[in-house]
Amino acid sequence: MPSSPRKKASARKSSVRPRSATPPLETPIGAIVTFGLLWAGILLFLALVSYTPNDVPPAVPFVSHTSQPNDPVHNLIGVIGAIVAGFHYFLVGAGSYLLAVGLCWFGLSRFVAKVPVNQRTVGGLALFVLSGASLAHLQPVFLQHWAASYNIGPGGSVGGLIGGALQKYLGGFGAQIILAPAYLIGLIMLTGFHPVTFVRRI
Repeated sequence: MPSSPRKKASARKSSVRPRSATPPLETPIGAIVTFGLLWAGILLFLALVSYTPNDVPPAVPFVSHTSQPNDPVHNLIGVIGAIVAGFHYFLVGAGSYLLAVGLCWFGLSRFVAKVPVNQRTVGGLALFVLSGASLAHLQPVFLQHWAASYNIGPGGSVGGLIGGALQKYLGGFGAQIILAPAYLIGLIMLTGFHPVTFVRRI
C-alpha cells in the first residue's frame, strides 16, 4: 500500500538533522582569543613577580620612582612589562595577581572546563579583583612593606578607595563581612563552580 504524502513529509523531516551552532569558543577565532587571554595572563604574572620600581622610566606618571632607571631593565618583560606591572600595582595592588589568574582562567576554561567568556564571567572577574584588592587594603598583616617599596598600599588606589570607604561607614570588621562574600561570589561567577568544587577540579 503506497505511503501517504504526510508520512513521506514526516520521513523527510526526521531524516534531516538540525544543524547545531558551533560554540564560539570552539571556533578557530575563539581558540586564538582564549589562547591570547592565557598568554596575556602569563605575561602579566611574569611582569608582576619581577617588578622593580626603578625599572620604570621617569616620564611615566604615578609609577616612576627614580630619575635614573635601571639599565638594563630587571623586569622579565622589559620596560613595557615594568610599566604595565607598575600601573596594575598602582590601581589594584595585590589584586593584580587575581587579574592575572583570571586571564589565565579565561584561556584555560575552553580546554579544561568549557566555561565560556561572557558577561557573567567578565563581571565575576571584576568583582573578584576589586573585592580582593579591597580586602588586601583592610588586612594589617601582609604586604605592609609595599607603602615604602612601591609607594602604594596592598590594595592599590582603587582597593584603598573602596576598602577605605567601607571601613569608614561600616568599620573594619563590617567591611570585611561585606567584601568576603563578594570575593567568593566573584570567584563563583568567574569559574562557574562553587569554590570547593573549583579547587577539586584544579
